[in-house]
Amino acid sequence: MSENLASFTRIYNDPKFRHIKTSPKKLKNLEKEGLIETKIDTDGLKKVVVPSLEAYVNKEKLLLEKFYTIGQAARTLISHKYKYIGEFKLESYKANIMKMIEDGILISEIFRGIIYISKKSVEDFFSNHISREEALEKFNSGEAPFWKLIKRNNIKDLRISHHHIFYPRKQVEALIAEYNYRVLQDDVNNGTLIKGKQYNPDNLYTATKAREMLGLTKGQWKTLIEVEQMIPIILGGIRFYEKSKIDDLKKLQNKMRNEFYTTDETQQILKLQFNQISHSLLVKNRMKMPTLFRGLVPNTGYRYIYPKKLVEQIAAEYELKETVSTLTDNVEAFEYLLNQLGLHFSSKNRYSIKLWKDFVYRTLGNSTESSETVQYTIFRYANCTQILNEVLEGNEIYEYTSNQLNLKLFNENIPVKYQRIFYAFINSIYKTLMEKTQKKLFKFEMIINPNKFSGVNHRDKSIYEYEEYKKLITFTTNVQIHKINAINDVKYQISNNFSKNNKEKKQNYPKVFDYDSVWLYVLIHINNAWRHSDVVQFPKLDLSKLSAKDISLEWLLHNDIEADDVRRIITQIMQKDLKTEKTNATNRFFCSDKLKLSLATAAVICELRRSALTPNYDYLINFSTKRNELPDRVRKHFFKGFLKKFKFESLKMNRTLLSFMYYLLVKKGNSSAALEVAQRLRAHLDFETTNIYIYIPESELNDLTHQLFMRENFGYISDLFADILYGKTVNRKERTEEILHLKKTFGNPYNIEATAGYLNNILAERKSVSQMILSMGIDEATETMFKLDAQLLPSKEDNIQCLVGVENCIKDKINCKNCQMSVPNFYALSSLAQSLSERVQKLSNIYHDEFDAEKTKLVNLYSVEIDQWKRAIEVFGKDVVYQFVSGGSDFLKSEMQKIPSDFVNKYRTYIPQK
Repeated sequence: MSENLASFTRIYNDPKFRHIKTSPKKLKNLEKEGLIETKIDTDGLKKVVVPSLEAYVNKEKLLLEKFYTIGQAARTLISHKYKYIGEFKLESYKANIMKMIEDGILISEIFRGIIYISKKSVEDFFSNHISREEALEKFNSGEAPFWKLIKRNNIKDLRISHHHIFYPRKQVEALIAEYNYRVLQDDVNNGTLIKGKQYNPDNLYTATKAREMLGLTKGQWKTLIEVEQMIPIILGGIRFYEKSKIDDLKKLQNKMRNEFYTTDETQQILKLQFNQISHSLLVKNRMKMPTLFRGLVPNTGYRYIYPKKLVEQIAAEYELKETVSTLTDNVEAFEYLLNQLGLHFSSKNRYSIKLWKDFVYRTLGNSTESSETVQYTIFRYANCTQILNEVLEGNEIYEYTSNQLNLKLFNENIPVKYQRIFYAFINSIYKTLMEKTQKKLFKFEMIINPNKFSGVNHRDKSIYEYEEYKKLITFTTNVQIHKINAINDVKYQISNNFSKNNKEKKQNYPKVFDYDSVWLYVLIHINNAWRHSDVVQFPKLDLSKLSAKDISLEWLLHNDIEADDVRRIITQIMQKDLKTEKTNATNRFFCSDKLKLSLATAAVICELRRSALTPNYDYLINFSTKRNELPDRVRKHFFKGFLKKFKFESLKMNRTLLSFMYYLLVKKGNSSAALEVAQRLRAHLDFETTNIYIYIPESELNDLTHQLFMRENFGYISDLFADILYGKTVNRKERTEEILHLKKTFGNPYNIEATAGYLNNILAERKSVSQMILSMGIDEATETMFKLDAQLLPSKEDNIQCLVGVENCIKDKINCKNCQMSVPNFYALSSLAQSLSERVQKLSNIYHDEFDAEKTKLVNLYSVEIDQWKRAIEVFGKDVVYQFVSGGSDFLKSEMQKIPSDFVNKYRTYIPQK
């Protein structure tokens, strides 16, 4: 028998093998598992190889020294401050322990199919984690404050069971230490007593104190806490914040106050109306008002703040522009501006600068731009002067090559508008330079022409479809809907004291949509091809001239404006001296019959709003934006419910009107006048008709003509055409006699019988004209009437047309207004009133001094003008016509009564002049 072999029973019973004592059953299992060796001894019995058993026992002993079983590990983990008495049930903890192994918190090893847990990993767990019980022992307060502290700091717990909870030790002990620094033990008496407990609030502000220091509302304070991610320290249920953090925020707040202006301050400094800050640099550099800044400007709803330096720089520019605007001489203003910009010119390029200034002087001297537009031009040329002076670098312009000039003046850093100016300048001086230098000069044809840039003027050339235009008219003339919306919007503004110029009303701006302004804005565009800048300068009204007294928003809500007052409003506007903003040319206002009630209503609502909120503002339309641009939100609100894809644009509507006008004129066979008319109406020198497809049904051409062309003509010719075309008098002979009957006209002022000679002569001339008109067929009469409406039959005088046209004038020696061929329009009333007044003054003083021939001439001209005056009164109304007379109707009548009736009868011998 070998000494290295021992039977199963001997290993268990023999003291010699005490160090490896193992039960026979276990030995059999170890044998099966291959953990020990067995052999058949010489006696034929299976025996254990002792060294293999010793090796296994040593391995097992070493394992148990360094590892726990799961049960041992569980007992160790929960026995730490274990408070609960009862039978230990491993299954209650096993799942969580296995999760800890899976997460790498505990280190495990499998031996004989059994999971063992490293004792070192358990020790590390205790080192890195603190149990809830241990934490509470260290915490100078109860469970509830501890739970809040854990939750507030988002501390993750680790649970072995519902009662055995652990936390990251370092984090929790740091929080406990910080808390204990604030919350003192009950037996300490040198703290601050809050709700019966001693606290140490050094280096802390209460939330209320911090909020008051920063001047914030509760809502703003809540937002600031989120933005700054500030975590409160709660002592006795009271929230505190670190003094250092709050003090830093206060410093930042003061710094921002020194570096930024509010919207209100910016508007005041720049002298702008409410919400009118749209300068590109301000928009680019503005910043959304931080919550912290709002503490400095309570009760304001502004969204942005603006850099002070930039605002002050722009204010200086505005002040400079204001000064320049007071200088009536453009050249003087230009030189003043150069002086203010501090430009210094080198003697080495004196000649070039002289040529440049001469060019500028000519341009500004010949400018016909309005005072507002010419300001931009002056500043543009001043900026170009600065650029040119820098570019020349002390050299004369003729010393550069074409390539050098292209690189310096025609590069992407120079605005295209400036490049065009430089190109025009070089073009104008090229011959002068050639004569002066008498040597090789740069080639002008090699200079880049910015007017030919392919990327320039790629503007939208589209127009609205005719169906869209018709629907727009229908939409905007729905008086009841738009009237109610506009009135409610204005009433809301007034009730909230929402003056767009009111700098004191800063908080809670009501949400208004300028409904009245956009309604009027669109209506004006439908009949008038005006630039946006001209539309928004639509003049205010004098409501005292209306028959309806004390018109108010409430009255308008329940009443429509009477037809006579509609006419008074329209003619009041037509009487205004309207000028185009760009060219300073006269602007003629037109409103078709279909739009008159809507436009008058919108204008009155705008006037009521203007007089209530901005009485010092001279215009009806007020969007309170840069250049009074129509805001998108206002446009979208007004057109809500209209065509889905429709977007109203001023330029597009202008293109539409001009295109329709052009189309109608061409359709009527007036192609030579078509482009001229379109250009005259809008001064569109680049007006294009190519690639514009227009379809308008033949049956609707007449209606469109009435929407686009003024028809405010008067006189017996206009009356006769109206009757022929619209059937007011069917019997032509009857109508002819009616038109030619002048007894009523001349009998009204004097109540006398006109002399037979006068009547016979004037009747003969008018009868000849009447027969010419009556002999026309419907087509020819329609064509002639169209020409009159479209102002295609000009005379020698403004605002008067000629039945035969100025080219075919048969009475070139008399004034057009005194000719029986003339067809005056509304705008001729001013000159007619002036002429009639002067005629009355002369007749009052002539009958003792002048020759009979002069008296006859004056009386005859006076009689013709009286006839025209009477017809104008029939068309436009007495109150409108007499507004053109200085002194009014009473003054003119009193002057007329000074002229003896017998004197007029004696010398009125009207003889037609050839």
